[in-house]
Amino acid sequence: NVSKTAETVQVESNTTSTEEMNPLIPVKVRVEKFIATLKPRVYKTAKIETVRVQLNGLDANIEQIMAHKEESIAVEHFALLFDSNVSHLNVAGKLVSDTLTVKEITLKEVNTLALQALFTPENNATAVENMDENATSTPIENDKKTEEKKELNPLIPKYVVLDALNVYIRPVSYDPVDIMTFLLQVKNVRFDTQNTLVEEGSVDLNTTTNLSNILYAGKIKDNQLLGDIVITPLEALFTLYDLPVRREAIGAITIDIDANEKHIVADLKASAKQLLTVDSNGSSEENASKAFNVDIDSLLSHVVYTIKDNTVTADTKIMVTTPYAKDISLTNTFVMDKNISYSGEVKFDHLMGIDAKMLKPLNHFKLAYEGTLDAVNAKITSEGLTGELLSSDLKKGHFHLETLHAIEVDKMFTLPGELNGSKVNVSVDVPLDFAAITPLNAKVKVTSNISNVDADIHYGDTLKANITHVVPANSLLKNFDKNVHWNAVSPMTIEADLVKNDAKLKLKSKALSSDLSYGLENGKVSGSIRLAGLVTEVKGDAKEKIFIDAKVNSIEALLKSVQSLYTLEDLPPVRGALDLSAEIVALKQVELSLSSPQIVYASSREVESVIDDVKIVLSADASKVALKSYTLSYDEMKIFSTKPSLVTLKDENINISELWLNDQLKVVGTYNTKTKKGNISADANTLHIAHKMIDLDSAIHIKTALEGEKTSINGKVILMGGDIHYDLGTKSYPSDSDILIVQDMKEEKASPFMDNLSMLVNVSTKKPLIYKQGPIDIQAKVDLGIHKAEKSDLQVLGEVVILKGGSYTFEGKRFVLDRSNIYFTGDLNKPLLDISIKYKSLNHLITIAVSGTPATPNIIFSSVPSLSREQILSLILFDSESGAGTNSGEDMMKMMGGAVAKSALKDMGIKLDHLAIGADGSVEVGKKITDKITFIYANEVIPQVRVKYQHSSRWESVISADEESSAYDIVYKKEYSSDDITFFGKKKD
Repeated sequence: NVSKTAETVQVESNTTSTEEMNPLIPVKVRVEKFIATLKPRVYKTAKIETVRVQLNGLDANIEQIMAHKEESIAVEHFALLFDSNVSHLNVAGKLVSDTLTVKEITLKEVNTLALQALFTPENNATAVENMDENATSTPIENDKKTEEKKELNPLIPKYVVLDALNVYIRPVSYDPVDIMTFLLQVKNVRFDTQNTLVEEGSVDLNTTTNLSNILYAGKIKDNQLLGDIVITPLEALFTLYDLPVRREAIGAITIDIDANEKHIVADLKASAKQLLTVDSNGSSEENASKAFNVDIDSLLSHVVYTIKDNTVTADTKIMVTTPYAKDISLTNTFVMDKNISYSGEVKFDHLMGIDAKMLKPLNHFKLAYEGTLDAVNAKITSEGLTGELLSSDLKKGHFHLETLHAIEVDKMFTLPGELNGSKVNVSVDVPLDFAAITPLNAKVKVTSNISNVDADIHYGDTLKANITHVVPANSLLKNFDKNVHWNAVSPMTIEADLVKNDAKLKLKSKALSSDLSYGLENGKVSGSIRLAGLVTEVKGDAKEKIFIDAKVNSIEALLKSVQSLYTLEDLPPVRGALDLSAEIVALKQVELSLSSPQIVYASSREVESVIDDVKIVLSADASKVALKSYTLSYDEMKIFSTKPSLVTLKDENINISELWLNDQLKVVGTYNTKTKKGNISADANTLHIAHKMIDLDSAIHIKTALEGEKTSINGKVILMGGDIHYDLGTKSYPSDSDILIVQDMKEEKASPFMDNLSMLVNVSTKKPLIYKQGPIDIQAKVDLGIHKAEKSDLQVLGEVVILKGGSYTFEGKRFVLDRSNIYFTGDLNKPLLDISIKYKSLNHLITIAVSGTPATPNIIFSSVPSLSREQILSLILFDSESGAGTNSGEDMMKMMGGAVAKSALKDMGIKLDHLAIGADGSVEVGKKITDKITFIYANEVIPQVRVKYQHSSRWESVISADEESSAYDIVYKKEYSSDDITFFGKKKD
């Protein structure tokens, strides 16, 4: 199938060789032009259009060739043209002297896919079948194979020079790589054929793909290829494999290449700053800068391929910095010969960014590993941990991690003193199946002198965890708070399930249980939580609103049930019912509502505080808390706010922008939880208080300074005027402080707040306060100072002035008050009285002066014209002093005088259980401490104390004592009818 043309073939037969030549062999051969073409033919994957070979000026010296002499053959020009759907090839050159010079080799439009298919075994067989049946193949036998230098072949040039080689391929796609351009250029190559030595040359490669660009520029010198490969990754590479890596951080990657006939060596050096992509969408630049990232401080990789042994060795060392660790060292050695093996280490000295005490067990961390394609062995060591991963066949394996010694928790965290000495041991075991990593079953065991935890964790199509928590007998928790009933929450079982799109949590113990479910896709939440007697229902949508409802039918019953969990020393004497509800909006904001028809606080059997119609609405998010509204009624007084009160939280700062009381008193202030410093002010130009005891307008200006444990209150309260409705008859001042009632004695408890409280508040009136209640009609002005120094008792200093002209009516008789005063000298319950009351009868002006204290008042009767005490009392009682004329009525007068005075004092707020006035000026004052026991103080010539015990309505025992004697008397009482009794000779009903 070859067509040939030959022009000007000359043959010379003369010879100059000394050797006898075969006359049939010409001495020289010259061909001016030789052209050979191949007819087009088709293979299954290749269509050859043109194959053309041309030689010009071929000179062959047969004699020299036979003599194996150099320069025996020369070609002025040769060319090869190959054109097919696989590629287009042009070759041009010449052979002069001992050098074959190839001017240019151009290989264009290389179809790599067709070329690949052409050399598949199927196509090779097809090509053989299509060969000419007459074509034969003569094997070349190398009879002499030796390492010695071969005998010179004059047909092979001594040198081959390649001026230029250009290779272009067509754009091609090898999913996912698309090669857009590929250009290989080889220039100025000089090859010594006798020594098999490439003396010099240069190589350039320029490749562009959708994933990266590759550039190579190399030099050839004495069979050694030196140069750099520069790989520039493109954005599509990171997008394709979803790599969380910043393209800008990597930039161009440079690889040094050193290749010769013995080996190929590649050295890679790289570094990167902020390698990882940080998702800062919707966050500030400051937050983005704090996100986790990685710096590759240095990456060194040394790869050696030994041609003779066909082995590859790669040594890599990487130094990494993260926000939590510096100088993280990663080393790896990879060896591929007949087998594949690897080994390496990952290590760092310590972590940072978190309290160093917490991370101490991880200090000096080291992960050492080694393995082959069939086995792996990895060991973990650190200051506090040890572990290993073992697999002998890479089919099954086992991972184990445990603490080297008990972790001293109190050296890692600040714990209450009772928990100092806490120690924890942890172990983790995970069997592995490399053929099917899931399902994965792990066992975690935590033992300590605080609590013990056993957890079985299953990970597969679902994630399940079964956890048992037990408080051991020697737990330090029992010393931490002896009031907690740990057996109520121990043992506690926890079941957590993550099934497809649903998460479920079940918790169970004696006093605490929960059953909650959460839809991961739809956000649906439902379930209940039980704590002692409180049951809370939860339902809603986490993406929109979650509703939480808790109903307490009886606060008293709830508190008692809480006792099963926690012993309350003083159970709050509270009764009532509560409705608690909360709305959580998009997991960002919560609105809490609390309501109750009535809450009763019983401070004693006799005294109860009742709060009615309670309703409080709160809302809060991550930065602020708003008291949207509140209302309640206490002792028939309504306390409320319709104005929203706002508290904002930022870092350690609490800012009260406004907090309202009755929409009139505004509280503002700031407080720093770190420095424990703050200032709070309360101001109201007019605060109206409407109560059954008082209608009052007041201006309030109070400032509070907080510094550590210290609290300082300063300011003033101005009473603008109002009406007092309080019944002073219900007021009871304490008896003499020398009398101690054992039943009422309670152990005093320290109050750090009161100890560190200092106060200076002035209370004054702008207009007189009006008190018109029952028989009393008075006006009063107030000027008081409330003082307290640190570590001191509260002191009230100042006076209450009762204006002249006030009156008191008793038995139809009107008593008019002069200007009177009540002085406060410290103890609020022991004011000094300076009260003057006048009564005008027909012929006399009677003055009653009250001094002393409410517990032990001094009462002096006087009149103008002068009368005796008995006459004054008779005049007040019966409008006549004649009732005091008989001595037999002295005791009766004494009792009646005491009764009149006691009634009047009671109306004035001075309540006494026993008051008797003697004719000789003596006064008896008594206080009832129980239903049957009364203490009496008699201010006689020799003061005396009596204790009277009432056995029944008729029998009493009286124990009396003074400085000279003591006595025990038994008193019998007889009842008389009204017919048997006369008062001062007169019958009285």
